[in-house]
Amino acid sequence: MVEYAIIDSISDLCLEHSNLWIFCGSHGGLNAAKHALSFDISGIVFNDAGIGKDCAGVAGLEFCDQHGVPAACVDCHTARIGEGKETFHNGVISRINKHAFLLGIDQGMPCEKIINILKDNQR
Repeated sequence: MVEYAIIDSISDLCLEHSNLWIFCGSHGGLNAAKHALSFDISGIVFNDAGIGKDCAGVAGLEFCDQHGVPAACVDCHTARIGEGKETFHNGVISRINKHAFLLGIDQGMPCEKIINILKDNQR
C-alpha cells in the first residue's frame, strides 16, 4: 500500500507525514524543498508556480535529488497553486528530478498516476 498525504501548504508538514509521499499545493522552490526534507518524506510533488525567474518555482527539485528524494512539479495551468487536492487530482507533471524519473514518473503524465507507479514499484 502506498501511503501519502495531500496538503495545501508546505508549512502544513509535520512529523505525522514522515515516510509518506506528499502532494502539495506549494511552489517547488528551494526553501519549500528544504522545509520538506526536514521531515523524512518518501517523495513530494509541488506546483511549478509558473516556473518563474531563474526557474525559482522548481529549484527545489534539484535539492531533493541531491538528498535522494524523488520530486516533481505539476503545471500551474493544470492545478491551482496552494491547493493540494488540485495538485493531486488535476495536476499534470511539468518537471521531475532524476530520482522521480528512475521510478517511472514522467513529464506530461497526470499526477494521480504516480500512485499506480509507486504501487507497481512495490511489487
